[in-house]
Amino acid sequence: QIRSLIRKTSRHFTKLSCNSSSSQASETIQENMDFPFLEDSRSIATIRESKIFFIIRGLPGSGKSYLAKSIKDKYESTSQLLSADHYGIIPKVKEPVLKQYEKFDHRIEGYCKEGTNVIVIDDTNHDKERLDYLFDTADKYQYSVLIVEPKTEWKMDCKTLVEKSHWDPSVEVVEKMKLSFEEPLLPLYFGWFLSKDSSQELQLKRKHFLETLGKSSFFRKNVKQFLPVGANKEKLDLDKYFCRRPNILHCTTKFCDYGNAEGAEEYAASEAVNKFYSKAFRLTISALFVTSKTAGAQVELSSEQLELWPKEEEEEVAKSNESLSSGSRAHITLATAEGVQYVQTGLDLLRFVRMEEAGNKGDKMGEICEGTVHYFNEDMWMLYLTNKIHVNALFSGFYGKERQPVSSLMKSMKKALLSFNII
Repeated sequence: QIRSLIRKTSRHFTKLSCNSSSSQASETIQENMDFPFLEDSRSIATIRESKIFFIIRGLPGSGKSYLAKSIKDKYESTSQLLSADHYGIIPKVKEPVLKQYEKFDHRIEGYCKEGTNVIVIDDTNHDKERLDYLFDTADKYQYSVLIVEPKTEWKMDCKTLVEKSHWDPSVEVVEKMKLSFEEPLLPLYFGWFLSKDSSQELQLKRKHFLETLGKSSFFRKNVKQFLPVGANKEKLDLDKYFCRRPNILHCTTKFCDYGNAEGAEEYAASEAVNKFYSKAFRLTISALFVTSKTAGAQVELSSEQLELWPKEEEEEVAKSNESLSSGSRAHITLATAEGVQYVQTGLDLLRFVRMEEAGNKGDKMGEICEGTVHYFNEDMWMLYLTNKIHVNALFSGFYGKERQPVSSLMKSMKKALLSFNII
């Protein structure tokens, strides 16, 4: 009887000890939950009006499941949490193609098709092929991606991770998995991604602007750059002419080419990017513009937003042209003509900037769409807005596949910036 009592008492205190450790671990994790999407009111409100794909990354035992649940709880009925644990998917160095993942992915696509506001993927997400699938899925269904890792002190401490993981992996396995987290995961580009509501509102304004401009008498007199030889100008429909539109409207800050672009790693590791990643901003649009190739919106950046503008551009601006403000090429591509790459919009905006800097504001043609239209030359039209447009956007990155070979055109933009003395 005494031995039995000792065994029961031992089990009782062991359980108490485990519960105490678990409670302490939860308290420690809570201390490392200072994310904009959990604490910043504007970011939370913007996410609620967006389509967001949270990809939680981390080693087993790092606290990622706690983080994932916190996001689910924050966005309640508008969110769905998918945990690899619930599908019996065991963390491995190289993720195999498992039947469990087939069910997991089927559920992910189901929520995407339903248009679920916030989707949270709780998995180690260390395998490149696995990540590529998730990025492609998000892009396919027009979701903005936020990649989030726990901030726990032990997130890279293999011994502690093994102790905390309920999967009981070996230290050797965790050490091999850790290698995937030591290399930075960089996007094609960083930027501000407009919320679904703001995107819809801005696209309506684009449509109204193009339709109104296209019907105006002053535009009809100067329309030859928009027409094939011999075409009837009376049949030109500008909204149909600009037939290519981005999946998600955004304002690019830094083209990274997944880490291959000059200065990409330095930018991604900067204090501003780490501070503002996943944070919402209110962008100001001062003008809409049209050329024969692109339709875009000119963005005015605040002092806080300029913290995210690449420092090398600011340095070049200071060297080459003091009168030009940093961030002058900030824009949102609204649409392009057939066969025109989206990055062309930035090059077109630079043409306007160059002329304005030289004192040429174009010819005032009339007032439409709550603004004044100025005609610069054969194919350049700018609508200066009387009341500036404000849109909500999240700072993040685009991690999906490159839709167009933009690398060569980015080099063209670099040359253009230098020739205009405005990087």
